[in-house]
Amino acid sequence: MELVTQYFDITHGEHAYKGEMKRRAGFITLELPRLMLDFIIPFWITAKKDPSKCFPQTHKRIMDLEDEELKEMKLEQLDEAMAAALDKVSKNSELLMEAPLIFLLLTHPVEGPYVLRAVISCLMLEEFDLNEADNIFFDEYCDEVKNPEYKFSTLTYEDQDSLDGMDPKERVYFDQLEPNSEDVLHWFRQIGLARAVVREELIVMVQEKPSDRDPDSKTPLQDFKQKYPILYDLLFSFVGYSASNSRIVELLHAFVRQIYDPNMPMECLDNRLNHMMGDEYVQRDERRDVFKQNRDTSLPYSKPKHLDRKETQQMQGEQMLEGSKKYQASAIAALPREFRDQIKIKNLNKQGHTTMEKDFKDALQSAWEERKSNKLSRSARQLDLVELGQEAAQALSEHDKQWSKRGNVQLAIVTEKMATKTHFNSVPVANDAFYNEIMHVLPYIGESFDPPLHDDDEILDALKRLKKKGVMAKDGVLGRHLNEVRLIAQGKADNTFSAELADKTEDEILQVFVCAEGSSKMAETQDAVANKWRKMENIYLSAATEIAPRFLKLMSGSPVEENSESDDGDSNATESNTQSSV
Repeated sequence: MELVTQYFDITHGEHAYKGEMKRRAGFITLELPRLMLDFIIPFWITAKKDPSKCFPQTHKRIMDLEDEELKEMKLEQLDEAMAAALDKVSKNSELLMEAPLIFLLLTHPVEGPYVLRAVISCLMLEEFDLNEADNIFFDEYCDEVKNPEYKFSTLTYEDQDSLDGMDPKERVYFDQLEPNSEDVLHWFRQIGLARAVVREELIVMVQEKPSDRDPDSKTPLQDFKQKYPILYDLLFSFVGYSASNSRIVELLHAFVRQIYDPNMPMECLDNRLNHMMGDEYVQRDERRDVFKQNRDTSLPYSKPKHLDRKETQQMQGEQMLEGSKKYQASAIAALPREFRDQIKIKNLNKQGHTTMEKDFKDALQSAWEERKSNKLSRSARQLDLVELGQEAAQALSEHDKQWSKRGNVQLAIVTEKMATKTHFNSVPVANDAFYNEIMHVLPYIGESFDPPLHDDDEILDALKRLKKKGVMAKDGVLGRHLNEVRLIAQGKADNTFSAELADKTEDEILQVFVCAEGSSKMAETQDAVANKWRKMENIYLSAATEIAPRFLKLMSGSPVEENSESDDGDSNATESNTQSSV
């Protein structure tokens, strides 16, 4: 439950409410970097270091356990859960740290200047000099670049010594962007940052210090827009109204929670959704505006009381009457007779969801009565709370029972993926990598040749003679070997190999024939993933080590004015005030 109150409710609230720009329901994508660096990433980093800070009740309950062995296992599970969550969030945020989305970090009051300097360093690698007139796009109304004495030359890195002297915060972004510097150049031009009209603002930002903008400001985008209006317009034109994946998921979640009914025809659901997104949203927005106009801004924000809602409730009735005018008797009488027959209540009940819903409820009630009858018919047992408490304390979930074997389970998953032709097809032939991969991962592949081969050199020569196309053929040696191995592991075929398989499970048999540890392809993949994560980790440790104060208040249960203000107290509002319930 703490995961909901300490994390999900807060992120859901950020996604659901209008942001500081008050453009529309839900935050805009320009606000996503701030949410990631100020809350999501530091939350899981903090949880990984010390779970008791983010999940105090869960940690306390574990520490209160009397069974030391169970306590140690639960603490271990909690630590691994935090590490897995951080790893998942990191993978989901990789695109945010690559071009083009990394340009959104320019709006960050602390990280923005460092990101811009790293971007310009990547442009230098692509020999794109911002001081050359050929690389600057002049708008029709811009005849010359103002203040031409400003140069970017101080950010030109000509040798490794200059790179070593780079600011550490700037270096972490440069290391992340440098492998894809071509994409950085492409999006620098695509967004419009090579235009002369924005050059002065870029020069100011390059020289900006972290203290120039308030890092704890409640309106960081407004501050950015005020200081860099042209740069803000370029970024907003690029991605201002793009919905993030999180926002799309939250929209689907709200749809399921508020509208979806599996017993309702899709046509009816579609009509309800159109109404909620059209007329109903406009009407609720009008009622919110009334509440905001009536609120005394000189007083601290407080949740609206029943008396504050009377005007909006009366307004809701007026809106309903106004919306019902198009359904007056005179308008319905003008419709064709066939259509009037179709919209009669008795016909709608026959065709719509009402009958289906009634049948479903009757079947549910009947099933409940049957279960209740069966339960009461059993021999009654006198409940002993002490005994039940002891049984509950000793009970272990299936997850707990399998915990000591988790390493074998993970290895079995990897082995299952490697026991496919797809894995070997991804290995290149160059430097005999393809043939060596087969030799190292499939130690009994030689016994699938006709006649069987046992010498490693002979097996390697046989594979090379077949070439990759022959090995990967539909009836090739690789496919035959893998199919036979799977059948043996599943107990559907006798063991025809020299391997000893007595008293082994299916996963253990498969691991005898498929040695995942010997895969050079897997080692390369793991190194690449580790290297990518190392770069991401450097960014996180540099920019996202602490949860921002406004999010700490939400985690502690204190209301935050800028988020709560977007709720007008409408009791029928689509988005519930999740912040106030944390």
